[in-house]
Amino acid sequence: MRIIIQAYDYGLVGGIARYLDSFVASISKVKGLDVTVLTAKKDSIRPVNGVKVIQLPMEKERLGLLRWSVRCRMEIGRIYAEKKVDFVNLHSPPLIPMLFLSPKARYVMTSHSNYYGWTKHYKATVGAIELKTKLFMERKLLGRAFRIITLTQQAKHDLQEIGLDERKILVYPNGADLSQFKPSSGRKKYDAIFCGRIEQRKGSRAMVKAVKALLESRRQSKVCIVGFGDDEDFVKASLAREIESGSVFFAGKVAPEKVAGYYRDSRVYVSCSYNEGLPGTCIESMASALPTVTWDMYFYKGLVKGSTSGFLVKMDDFKGLNEKILELVGNAKLASRMGREGRAIVESGYSWSRIGPGIIHDLEKSIR
Repeated sequence: MRIIIQAYDYGLVGGIARYLDSFVASISKVKGLDVTVLTAKKDSIRPVNGVKVIQLPMEKERLGLLRWSVRCRMEIGRIYAEKKVDFVNLHSPPLIPMLFLSPKARYVMTSHSNYYGWTKHYKATVGAIELKTKLFMERKLLGRAFRIITLTQQAKHDLQEIGLDERKILVYPNGADLSQFKPSSGRKKYDAIFCGRIEQRKGSRAMVKAVKALLESRRQSKVCIVGFGDDEDFVKASLAREIESGSVFFAGKVAPEKVAGYYRDSRVYVSCSYNEGLPGTCIESMASALPTVTWDMYFYKGLVKGSTSGFLVKMDDFKGLNEKILELVGNAKLASRMGREGRAIVESGYSWSRIGPGIIHDLEKSIR
């Protein structure tokens, strides 16, 4: 079987980019599978045995992604003219590449998050006209897919509600590489780690409140923040005093292979995010045997098991969030037990060694 993965952010830093790295690495070992990655030109791509990478230029200007998508359509047409391709795999968001689908290709769309689910479960942070346009595009473009991969059962239900055929939808979660993210018994530098995109919809402002509350309650605590995004300046300004004093270490944009080290140096994973598909950083932290403290949001369902692998706290209950962080920091035995439970959950259902080959197996069955 031959598959083309079209993703401009392959090899970059970020949630979908990390998913792509892991997905490509896991399916590269599948016997009889020919994998080509079609991506934007960059210097950060690490070679993977057996995987061909085609890099097309993408300008940084406003229309860069649109022009790159057109180039991809032309390149896919060229490849189809030379040899048979079974699937082209696209990842959303963004939606723009889906506007330029090759009429020759059979598309598999991986929906990391969807706008309908976002508006259904949490208030949107974009304008009404923009949101309506994206909802319309999402329904129409995903409807053209041969198969759709979602990360959770909830996301599958959301797509069914907008009229997409249940038979088209496969559910495969995000995952972690268990050989890279693993427990450590070494000395911990940080009481809490926040890891992920620094955006308002990802809880950047709530994170600032949570960090300040923790440091007010336990002055000797140190916090690690790993991530980047359009709210980065606000976060740095709001925590300037804490960063200067050394109470907060702001790591910023970190290459995927280095993130594991920050988990190993931390006691508790904390997230204040309001919008996710299936949060990869939470899975990575659990694989690293960290107990988790998060909002009680739909996208953690089935992953974080309250009072077993961590604590789920009512959204925007900062007092409750802080109490649970302090409980874990102050009770090493409890933190260790929850960390082991989290690792076991990831081993049983969120390992890339199973997820990637499972996706390929289902796609092969669909065309037999």
